[in-house]
Amino acid sequence: MFKTFQSKMIILFTLLFVLGQLTILFSVYHVTRSYMIEQAENKLVHASEVFKLRMSSRIDDLRVEANLLGSSYLLKQALSGEHNHQLKEILTKVAFDMGYDHVVLMQDNGKVLVDLFKNGIVAEAFPFKDFARQKADHEKQNATILVVKNHVYEFVMVPLDITLENGSVNSYWLGIGSEVLDDTLQEMKKRYTLKLDILVRKQSDNKWLSLASSLTLNDKTELSILSLDQIKDIDIQIKNPKLVSINGIQYLVLPVKFLTPGNGDNFQVLLMYEFSQIMEAVYQLMILLIGIFLIGLILTILCAWFLGKKIAKPINYLAEAVLNISEGDYETDITFKGKDEISRLGITFKNMITKLKEREKTIFHQSMHDLNTNLPNRSYFKHYFTKLLHKNNPHTALLFIEVGRIKEINNTLGHDLGILLKIQIADRLRSIKQINMLAHFSSDEFVLLIDQYESKDTLKSILQNIANLLEQPFKISNAIVDINIYIGVCEISEKYKDPDIWLRLADHAHYIALKNDLSYCFYSDEMDKRSPEKLSLMGELIQAIEENTLEVFYQPKVCLLYTSPSPRDRQKS
Repeated sequence: MFKTFQSKMIILFTLLFVLGQLTILFSVYHVTRSYMIEQAENKLVHASEVFKLRMSSRIDDLRVEANLLGSSYLLKQALSGEHNHQLKEILTKVAFDMGYDHVVLMQDNGKVLVDLFKNGIVAEAFPFKDFARQKADHEKQNATILVVKNHVYEFVMVPLDITLENGSVNSYWLGIGSEVLDDTLQEMKKRYTLKLDILVRKQSDNKWLSLASSLTLNDKTELSILSLDQIKDIDIQIKNPKLVSINGIQYLVLPVKFLTPGNGDNFQVLLMYEFSQIMEAVYQLMILLIGIFLIGLILTILCAWFLGKKIAKPINYLAEAVLNISEGDYETDITFKGKDEISRLGITFKNMITKLKEREKTIFHQSMHDLNTNLPNRSYFKHYFTKLLHKNNPHTALLFIEVGRIKEINNTLGHDLGILLKIQIADRLRSIKQINMLAHFSSDEFVLLIDQYESKDTLKSILQNIANLLEQPFKISNAIVDINIYIGVCEISEKYKDPDIWLRLADHAHYIALKNDLSYCFYSDEMDKRSPEKLSLMGELIQAIEENTLEVFYQPKVCLLYTSPSPRDRQKS
């Protein structure tokens, strides 16, 4: 399946693309994750500052409102002694009508005159009797956070001086508080998409208690029972957010520290950013990148398939052409268009095939022709003669010509002139139109085929014409030479289909002509009475060898003196 070049290209491109994209996705994920966490941390830090400013602003508003309440005519009349018995009712009406949730009136000596809660909470004695005197600022005003019965209050105390009828002045401390409710935190949550929770950690049990929260009920319950083992590492002094797991959900948490006076309990706000919200943008980016990655993967596979096909197709085309050429088929058409490397390879290969074709044609021609006279040699002639014998053409004659004095001329004038003589002989023989095939077997042997002659007399006329033509003197360089020729002639019939037999018969006829000094001689069966029997026996032997029908019989040697073979004969046998 993966053995083809095209499939390997697809696998290679796909692996490279996948590795590259995974590297990019991994890098983008970590960089984006770090960036989003950093942004969330910055947002938490900013939210903590805003929360502190908001709390401070609310307390400033409470200070102003506390001073307004202290300047109330009814309150002053009640404190001056005219309506002292109605002091509690007046404070309750005025303070609660103004929207306060907690009101305290305390004498300068620390005696609490009024300590009321709007929601009807019955609390212990006011725990911060010395708070006003010990913690008051230069404006004789102070603010704090009160935690009473699991309720959180922003609390402000302002001094109040009342002049009595007798002219003496009594000093009081008037405190009002506003409960920090979930609505306040929900407003912060909408602004910063933060999950906020107010926690108090008491020294007595080291537990964190959820007092006001924007969390869900399950998360709030889970958070309320967290032990210090899970949150104690959140140092209230630190300014960097920390990851905390709540109910299986991770939050980025930043504590905001407040100190409650009196008993020293830490009041702390946890600004919480759900980690999934932080990562939501990262996940969306990853989904987008994965979608792009999948589209890119498909495009990469298609491109690899296309490139592999574009490269493999001409290669396969060339491979098929090479196979055809190896089988001797040089006619394979190879066509390439373009100027790329593969097209150049195809054009070069085509040129190579053309040159190979020409070279093989030259080699084949040289293997089938005499190099000097450019006439067909014995191999080519036998191939051609064999096909002619199977056509059974009537009136076909085989001429075996021996040129006399060739060796003498070679030895006297040199082989180069001897070659020129053979070339001139070949040229003269080519001029005879009746010759069907002309071949040069050896230095002084030429073989001809003449067909389509009308009669034996016509054949004799052609033979005489050949003899006359070749017996005319030849001019070679500065020398004039003449030659003798002896022609053996066989008229072809259907008797034999083997060209070697006919060549042997024509050679035998030429031998008779040479022996009797004749220009030509026709072969007849009377020239060799045993030739038919020899030829028949030769044919039978060839057929027996081909058909594997030869049988060998051994005649044992028997000693005439004994009835059994001698030991030497037995050993030989």
